[in-house]
Amino acid sequence: MNGQEGDGSGSGSDGGESIGWNQLNKPMYFGLCGSFFFAFETLTYPIDFLKTRQQHAQHPLSLSAIVNNVLHREGVRGFFRGYTTAITGSIPGQLLYFGSYEYARMTFEKFIPQPEQESVTHLFASNLVAGFFADIAAIFLQTPFDVVSQRAMISASSHPKDLHPLSIVKTILKTNGPSGIYRGLGASILTFAPSSAIWFATYELSKHTIKSQSTKAELVERVGKDAMEHSTHLLSGSIAGAISTIIMNPMDVTRTRIQTFNPSEEQVLGRNIVSVIMKTVKQEGMGALFKGLVPRLWFGIVGSAITFTGYEWAKKIAQQPSVDIYT
Repeated sequence: MNGQEGDGSGSGSDGGESIGWNQLNKPMYFGLCGSFFFAFETLTYPIDFLKTRQQHAQHPLSLSAIVNNVLHREGVRGFFRGYTTAITGSIPGQLLYFGSYEYARMTFEKFIPQPEQESVTHLFASNLVAGFFADIAAIFLQTPFDVVSQRAMISASSHPKDLHPLSIVKTILKTNGPSGIYRGLGASILTFAPSSAIWFATYELSKHTIKSQSTKAELVERVGKDAMEHSTHLLSGSIAGAISTIIMNPMDVTRTRIQTFNPSEEQVLGRNIVSVIMKTVKQEGMGALFKGLVPRLWFGIVGSAITFTGYEWAKKIAQQPSVDIYT
């Protein structure tokens, strides 16, 4: 699994090699990934909506209460508040994110090649670094869309005019100035960059461990090579999603609150990361930092499994004939 064999991506096409950045047909790769992410984000958007509502609330609020309230007031379409804004930023953001990850991983492998003796530490480190920088690259594009879509999600008004993206942007500019569009950027970086690093590193480590334990010829023959690959991706993605979600949930609560608070709520909890965390714990207890964990875990486990499986599929389809990844 060294760099010369194409391990510049951390995502494998078979039991031994990985498909590197320079092995991909880029238009096909981005087209397939874009289609997959559009479908995935659309199907899972209501879960993100519920998570945001629960994290924003400064009092105990069950998922069933949120669901009943939204259905009563707005019907099913209420779960898609802010969807247009979110998807507009999410698709290019996800493509930039995964593309940056592939390139960062390849660059890491180029300057710090895999030792002759396969190293799990090297595998973990390369994906940890690549995952971190991938999120840094994408977060400046995605944050404004996140801020606007989250404001739509938690708005007390259900009037279409108040929920229109331009109306929300005008309100943000009037209340917080131009910097309001990037509100919570620091919290976003501290939430998503480490989470991304943990996500990719844990996925690759889990995939490596599972593959090393499931290479017996009779097992592969009985189950089938494709079934083994998909099962490995699903299980590894689930593990990565669960671990990164649980570890980073407190920071996600903090980020959501900073990005969605109105001026009166700011006076209560403040607007910097430390202040929000300390006052949240003081007023609501430690459990408040794990608000939204149930929908996030569902999204983290199931969503992560589907994401990695779809992503691996897209890379496999877009793979070009073998080339030197450093040319």
